[in-house]
Amino acid sequence: MKTPYKKNIDAIMHRGNVYRVNLAYDNVLRMYKMQSEKNLTDEDRMAIAFKMLVIESPRKVSLQDMYEIIAIVHQEHLAIPVRESKDKRKYLDIEKDFIYLYSSFVMDYGIDLIKEKGKLGWFEFMSLLLGLSINTKMREIMKVRSTKIPKRTKHNGEYIKSLMEAQAMYALETTEEERAEMFAESVKNFVAALKGSVNNGR
Repeated sequence: MKTPYKKNIDAIMHRGNVYRVNLAYDNVLRMYKMQSEKNLTDEDRMAIAFKMLVIESPRKVSLQDMYEIIAIVHQEHLAIPVRESKDKRKYLDIEKDFIYLYSSFVMDYGIDLIKEKGKLGWFEFMSLLLGLSINTKMREIMKVRSTKIPKRTKHNGEYIKSLMEAQAMYALETTEEERAEMFAESVKNFVAALKGSVNNGR
C-alpha cells in the first residue's frame, strides 16, 4: 500500500488562537459542492466554507479573521498542485465518479472510502487518488475522457464509434476541479476586496 505524503490536521493556529477544523475528504467535498451555487457572493462562499470547515472557534470572528482562517486552510491544506491538461478539459469529478473511485481505492489500497468518511483527510485522499494505478477503473475512465477522437480513415470507423460512445457515457458537466477553482477564485477576490477596504481607510 502506498503511503499518503501528508498527515491530516485537526486544528490550525491564527493570531494566537487555535481553531479546530474538519478536513475529512467527504466534508471538503461537501464544501466544494456548496461552492457551485451560482448566486453566491464571495462573502457567502467564505461564510459557508468557515461554517463547514471550522468546527470549533475560541471566539467570535470578524469578517477579516474569517477570510484569513479560510485562506490558511485553502492555501496550506486544500490546494493540491495538479498539472492541467493542455486542452483545458476536465477528466475527473469526484462526486460523479465516486462509485469508480470506491472500487479503485479498494483494488489498489484495500481502502473502503465509505468507512473512511469523517476519518480520511483531504491531503491523504488526494495523494492516494493521484497515485492510482493504470489498472483501476478510475484511470481507465480518465483515459477514455482524455483520448482525442482521431481523424477518420477506412480502418478506424468502429474504434471511433466505440470511443465516442464511451466518452458520451462518461461525460462530465461541472467537475470537482471547477468547484475547487470557483472557491479559490472567491478566496482571491475576497482578499482583494479586504485590501481595498484597508487602503480606502474603512
